[in-house]
Amino acid sequence: MSLWGTGKVRRLDYYQRLKRNIFLLMLLVVCLPLPIVGGTLYHYYQTYVRSTVEQNLKGVVEKRREAIEVFLAERVSYLQTLAQLDSFRPLGQEGLERVFAVVKPLAGSFVDMGLIDDQGRQFAYVGPFDLLGKSYHDTVWFHQVQRKGLFISDVFLGYRNVPHLAIAVRGRGGKAGWYLRATIDTDTFKRLLRSGQVGAVRDAYLLNRGMELQLHVGRREPIDPRSIQAPRRGQVEVRTVRTVRGRPLLTAMSWLNQGRWLLMVAEDPDSEFVSLFHARRVALFLFFTTVVVVAVLAWFTAHWIVGRIQAADREKDLIQEHLAQTSKLVSLGKMAAGLAHEINNPLAIISESAGYARELMEAAQAAGRELSQEEKEEIYTVLEDITKETFRGKEITQRLLGFARRVEAKIVEVDINRLVSDLLKYYGRILAKTGNVRLVEELDRELPLIKTDPSQLQQVLLNLVDNAIYFTSQQGGTIVVSTEAMPYGVRIKVCDDGPGMKPSVKERIFDPFFTTKPVGKGTGLGLAICYGIVKKLGGEIYVESEEGQGATFVITLPFTPPMEEV
Repeated sequence: MSLWGTGKVRRLDYYQRLKRNIFLLMLLVVCLPLPIVGGTLYHYYQTYVRSTVEQNLKGVVEKRREAIEVFLAERVSYLQTLAQLDSFRPLGQEGLERVFAVVKPLAGSFVDMGLIDDQGRQFAYVGPFDLLGKSYHDTVWFHQVQRKGLFISDVFLGYRNVPHLAIAVRGRGGKAGWYLRATIDTDTFKRLLRSGQVGAVRDAYLLNRGMELQLHVGRREPIDPRSIQAPRRGQVEVRTVRTVRGRPLLTAMSWLNQGRWLLMVAEDPDSEFVSLFHARRVALFLFFTTVVVVAVLAWFTAHWIVGRIQAADREKDLIQEHLAQTSKLVSLGKMAAGLAHEINNPLAIISESAGYARELMEAAQAAGRELSQEEKEEIYTVLEDITKETFRGKEITQRLLGFARRVEAKIVEVDINRLVSDLLKYYGRILAKTGNVRLVEELDRELPLIKTDPSQLQQVLLNLVDNAIYFTSQQGGTIVVSTEAMPYGVRIKVCDDGPGMKPSVKERIFDPFFTTKPVGKGTGLGLAICYGIVKKLGGEIYVESEEGQGATFVITLPFTPPMEEV
């Protein structure tokens, strides 16, 4: 029965693990680059999309900032031009109405206009509210325009209780000081904030230095001022801010009106990055689809590869088994030549004993008498010798057959000491005739039993001892076979004091078909077979040798071979 048949359970488990490992390795090799390449491409695409969105937002903010700045500059310029006229203050109420009727269509956006004296009282007013005679003496803007000559307010309610902003300039002419003040409604600013709007998802916010909301164009909730990181003066920067409900908004912002107002244009990332999110979904779908396809292909490929390996291993095991049996028979032939003398000895004794008994019986028959008691005892002794030598010959032939017989590989408890002793007993009888090689056994009497295949281990020892005899017999010497208990198993050594090995020979000693014997004396397969058998039994085999100092082959075997070797 082949070694493949005996190790079928082990092999199936081994090949299942091999198939799994090949599958996982192929899956890893193929799929590992996918997230790296995909992630890199997605990162660059995300960077490109975000950069494009940010540039678009910056462009919108720059355009709206420019529009507002130009708008304010034109209105300030209108008012400053009027305030520089020497004849403007004496016009009074009637004259202011005529001027406002001319200026409003040209400038647009002016809601009303008023003249204020140096005490803060509005002595002339044109507009839809009842503000004539109102005093602004205690307002902040009045004191600032007195100091600076120009004031642009934040959005506020004031006396009219309507959101608006005011522009005030200092006038000239006359001894007493006076001021020209005009207001602009917030609807005009909202139109400016909507200028350049693309789509319906962008909101615009106008805040003052204290991060107080002045105007808001859009449908989203207000921005949480705590999430705003103000940009540098003169720069348009993009930040992520949050609304009062915590919703993130991608926002471009810039200061305007000489740093008094912060203009912000907000974009919902979900709507702006919709193409990016779509690309991400497509990439994930392609990734998982690819992984599934690769996994299926890798599984079938691993199954095919392991099937081929399995068939090759079966063929290799059969070849190795035939080679081991052939090597065993070669060694057996050498042993049989020496043991022929051992078989001849009992045969000679049997022949001589039978002849002696026949002579006693023929002598008594010729004399015509019965066998005497002494003769009967002689014949009885001769028959005992014949029986003894017959069993001796039978034992020799049975042990020879034991070496030659092809037996089924089987893991059982083995007494290594007994195995070594039986082997050396036969070689001892052969070598006793030559006298130039001495066999010595050094056995550890406390050696425990181990589980292994006795037939295969016997084959290994047979090859090692046979090689040691070959190289030692040329000059004569000693071969020592020893056993030793180890924490993990047993150790067997076969030592000789032969010629030893060169380093180049030692490196290749277990290679198939490598031999240092003359042509016709060796095939170079013995030690290669030994190496394969010891490995299958879960052990190790190596050689220690130097040129001119003999060689020592060391075998280590575990108490129980690994499960995959059973």
